[in-house]
Amino acid sequence: MGIAKKCLKFVNKDGKTKIIRDNVEIISDIPSEDLGYYIDELLNDAGKQGKSWDDYLDNFIKYVTKLNYNSTLQKLNLNTKLTKQIAAETNNFKRYFFKIEQGMIKTHKGVFDSGGEYIDWIITDNNEFFIGHGHAFLSGNSNTIKNAGTAIIKEGKLISIVNGSGHYLPRPEYLDVAITHFKEINIIADEYRIFKWKPKIK
Repeated sequence: MGIAKKCLKFVNKDGKTKIIRDNVEIISDIPSEDLGYYIDELLNDAGKQGKSWDDYLDNFIKYVTKLNYNSTLQKLNLNTKLTKQIAAETNNFKRYFFKIEQGMIKTHKGVFDSGGEYIDWIITDNNEFFIGHGHAFLSGNSNTIKNAGTAIIKEGKLISIVNGSGHYLPRPEYLDVAITHFKEINIIADEYRIFKWKPKIK
């Protein structure tokens, strides 16, 4: 990958990879075969942040809450600004990295299925579509996004869609806009259900 630095190393065991910086285990349980894709995502995000690779790594633990690849945050450098309480909270947040192929959402494990459970989704101001757990987490705590809600995904397709987000409070009419977007990128099932949630805005 051509990005190895003295401060960064990877430890592979049992098909999983740990990323270690300055002898501190930052994140683990990344599938080894998917490490290159994961690093590409980090480099891409570093570019969006306008940071060099080294500067980005200096803030890695802060940004890992946004980039978490369905992994377990194991240890934290006690010198970082992130407290143990925040670290514990990040374990409840996840982002699933995926590709859309042949009209289906696919992760490194294959065609994605949420197992009948609702998961969160957002559409950013740049029309990027993210899925996972925690709307603010998925957006990187952005103040503005285009859309948000929850959905059940079966065999790579959205089959039940809600505009619900306690953080962003999207109005019911936003769901119609989201449905149009999902149809454009061909990830909605032929038969699907929608539930419009009316947030109580003070």
